[in-house]
Amino acid sequence: MAATKSAASAAKRKAAKKVSRKSPEYTTLRKSCAPGVIAIILAGRFRGRRA
Repeated sequence: MAATKSAASAAKRKAAKKVSRKSPEYTTLRKSCAPGVIAIILAGRFRGRRA
């Protein structure tokens, strides 16, 4: 019986997911940010690193 419950709950979780119809909003960058320009990351996991 335990296998039946977990299978039923897994089916519910799959049914609950919905696909977003929104188009992705792309991040707008500064005009000074161009390919080849070195930028130093100020926040997040890679802060202080050059990118």
